[in-house]
Amino acid sequence: HTSPTNDNNKTTTSEDIIATRKCCTICNILLASDLHLHTHLRGTRHNQLLVERLNQKNENRMKKQATQEDIDTFNTECIVTVTNDDIVRQEMAFNRERKHTMKKRAKKLRLRMTQRYRDSI
Repeated sequence: HTSPTNDNNKTTTSEDIIATRKCCTICNILLASDLHLHTHLRGTRHNQLLVERLNQKNENRMKKQATQEDIDTFNTECIVTVTNDDIVRQEMAFNRERKHTMKKRAKKLRLRMTQRYRDSI
């Protein structure tokens, strides 16, 4: 005997998964899950950039040591939920940047090969 279940509530689509992605605006990194988010927030790169930003913010006011509460509020401000359009734009920018660096690398390699060819003649 099987009981009827409502599968509409239990299934998750890829849009739901993508909609839960977060982005760190300080480091400009796309975070796929909450685990990546928590790991990133504890990371050294994020903390270095966070301290730099807090120091820049505090220079405008008065000099004081950042408290844990200040760090937590700044962390929540810098983490934003990313929509599908944002992800597409970010991936396009990444691909454009990667294409540019690959072209530069190919140009260097081509020049080096022609130089070696000329030297061998």
